[in-house]
Amino acid sequence: MPPPEQQPLMPHPLSGDTISPAYIHTVQHLIEKCMLFKLDQEECITALEKHAKVKPVVTRIVWNELEKANPDFFIAYNLQRLDIPMSIGDPLNKVVAEDTTNIATSPYPR
Repeated sequence: MPPPEQQPLMPHPLSGDTISPAYIHTVQHLIEKCMLFKLDQEECITALEKHAKVKPVVTRIVWNELEKANPDFFIAYNLQRLDIPMSIGDPLNKVVAEDTTNIATSPYPR
């Protein structure tokens, strides 16, 4: 993905409002945090919706774009994720909560 300042505003899939590149970058960062805990796409979508109030469709779009831009990484990630079981409980909640404390008051449309 290009840096946030080079990305065009995209319409919000539900409201039609535009989503800023900075908000997309924030969602990308949160996806990367989920990946540290070996979450798959659906688990990440659920976690971000619950803890960061990110609409599932936004997480899915950003994830899919990351996957298109980095296919080799995602092949390796999915293989490794399946080989290494990991408990995600409280550590995931803590990491996501730390990164999303201000997302609810963010000036960026969701």
